[in-house]
Amino acid sequence: MTFFFLLFAGITGALIYFDVAWIFEIGFGFFSALMLIFVVDLWFTSTRVVIEDGKVRVIRSTFGIPRTTTIPCSDVTDVKLKIGMQQQQTMTQDAKAYYDLPIVRKNGKEVTAGSSVRDKREAEWLAEQMLLQIASS
Repeated sequence: MTFFFLLFAGITGALIYFDVAWIFEIGFGFFSALMLIFVVDLWFTSTRVVIEDGKVRVIRSTFGIPRTTTIPCSDVTDVKLKIGMQQQQTMTQDAKAYYDLPIVRKNGKEVTAGSSVRDKREAEWLAEQMLLQIASS
């Protein structure tokens, strides 16, 4: 994703430098900005899950600025696996899936407790450990 962001940003810069039609500048600039948001999220965002005192706190921070979501353990019905990002198979690499861990609430809404976990077994283990802690709280 970082490579594609740099590629699109370079193309956008070249389009502006060579004074190409503004529609192309805006189009490439928009996609560069969108990719920048994804790159910042991938590189600089962390998620921490704290389960204690009958509550689940999901603390998601970007550049050290935290956003906390608190859920009562009694409101949690499940922690499941969901495929978030996927990489298609190429000539040099196998296909890869990256897993998200949404906490499912009684009202059906989900709160993401982890994202982009590469290994399926690790994601399953994390979901199982969270459910055990929630059940014991």
